Amino acid sequence: PRAFLEERLGVYLPRDKNEVPDREPTSLLGLDRYRVADVLLHEMTDVPREEKKRILRQEGRLPPGTLGDVAYAVVERSVEAVQRAVPADNEQRVKVRVELEGTRIIGRLDGVSEGRRAERIISVVRGKHLLSAWIRHLALCASQGVPCTTQVVSRDPKRGAHVSTFVPVRTAREELAKLVGLRTLGLSMPLPFFPGAGFDAAKIIVQGKD
Repeated sequence: PRAFLEERLGVYLPRDKNEVPDREPTSLLGLDRYRVADVLLHEMTDVPREEKKRILRQEGRLPPGTLGDVAYAVVERSVEAVQRAVPADNEQRVKVRVELEGTRIIGRLDGVSEGRRAERIISVVRGKHLLSAWIRHLALCASQGVPCTTQVVSRDPKRGAHVSTFVPVRTAREELAKLVGLRTLGLSMPLPFFPGAGFDAAKIIVQGKD
């Protein structure tokens, strides 16, 4: 929907800005909690553990004193659960290049090790996460020419972490071409399903429900 509005109608929606706040927060909830967790998961993987909280506190992202210590501990447990579920051992960033009819897909994918790619998110997995990860999985399979799996690691409120696995796809190039065609169509008209509604509909079809 955003691409259709911006690229075809010239309507630009506001985007979240990850700015350093000008005053200390008094709690860590909702979007603020997500941002702190996302920074810990993706931007501070090489920072010593004892330094992470100090940096976040100096940036004004944590509540002061004991409130900040308690809030940080909760977020840290969530992040560590996701990291433990699929450890980042010898992961690299690889180039992706796929030639389709009339379309060339070029980019880089991180989290790749031998025959496997891991994608980690700190939120509960939703249809939009799986859809975007599925597209990257197809690009990886089509580009590498060898069987590859993708593991989408997400937060699970009850178990700590949840892992969704995509198996190797022999027809990755063909499936990717179908999705490129849908994107092209979506730039000329709104598609009937948003990612969330489409995912829910797909689950109902797979389960054989009316």
